[in-house]
Amino acid sequence: MTRTVLLAGIYHETHTFLQQKTGLVAFEQVALNLGDAVIANNLDNGSPTDGFISHALAQKWKIIPTIQMAAMPSGMVEQSAIEFFKAKLFAALERHVDELDGIYLVLHGAMVSEEIDDIEGNILAEVKTLLGRAARTIPVAGVLDLHANVSAKMLDNSDCLVSYRENPHTDAREAAIRGAQLLGELMDRPGAVQVHLPTKYVFPLLG
Repeated sequence: MTRTVLLAGIYHETHTFLQQKTGLVAFEQVALNLGDAVIANNLDNGSPTDGFISHALAQKWKIIPTIQMAAMPSGMVEQSAIEFFKAKLFAALERHVDELDGIYLVLHGAMVSEEIDDIEGNILAEVKTLLGRAARTIPVAGVLDLHANVSAKMLDNSDCLVSYRENPHTDAREAAIRGAQLLGELMDRPGAVQVHLPTKYVFPLLG
């Protein structure tokens, strides 16, 4: 059976202590691809997006590419850049929602905008809300950077998120493939449950 999967990605490691903001120009300088350019500009480049695309093509899935944005680590992202991403993603999702078998997102996991502390959780929640309005129950999977700040909101609004395990990130493409493989399993056998196990990594000073 041919599967139809919507693909999108937004990737930025935000340093909130920097004063300079990250606007759309910063994404244009690294990666800002729309529609078919998402595939054309990522296939065989060794990136996580390439990992998903390569696996999907090998499985003969139909890919619906929407938008892919990436910028170098820098200060908080201007809200206008987030809204640009959302406008493209959700217009495509609205248009294709009835034909989709799954959704795959290439994310970082530590992205912050001027208005939203948890961009990835916010986007995933809006995806789930749109799917609910359309009465669609399909898996939402994706890949995260090793340095992601994984929130309960991110897990509550997705079905499978896989992160890199190596630093330097030599396994980024392989992690994306693992996520795509698990998405394939979820499309065939839905019902997986993710569990959020937070770790205390900042301790208050005593005395």
